[in-house]
Amino acid sequence: MSVYRFETPSKSIVVIEDIDCSAQKLVKDETETKSKGSACGGERLTVFTTNYVDKLDQALIRRGRMDKHIELSYFSFEAFKVLAKNYLNLETDHLFVKIYEYLEEINVSPADVAKILMPKLVPGEAETCMESLIGALEKPKRKQG
Repeated sequence: MSVYRFETPSKSIVVIEDIDCSAQKLVKDETETKSKGSACGGERLTVFTTNYVDKLDQALIRRGRMDKHIELSYFSFEAFKVLAKNYLNLETDHLFVKIYEYLEEINVSPADVAKILMPKLVPGEAETCMESLIGALEKPKRKQG
């Protein structure tokens, strides 16, 4: 982390994904360099991601190291309706009921749904995108059942 602080230009955004996989090394490095934290000037924004906050060392997530904690929820039907309107220009469709049922039963990320809905480029492809989404939502449901 020390190298990151000194060699990253100011006004930068740095993303460290799955911090839970390397958190022990980061805490050890910080302890060895006797650093007081990683938020020291330079107008840098550091974004850490994890699926397992409970696995992180408390020294790593204390105030001064990570000042803002944001939990992103799974995708909801209300969010789906917004994406359907934005990407497919649909406010309602007969397939919405099936999608609602799947979203009530499984956890899926907004990015996974957007990836399926975004390819719609030609008028009339909305139905195909919706069917692709239903197919993608059926896979985890089959594994659960």
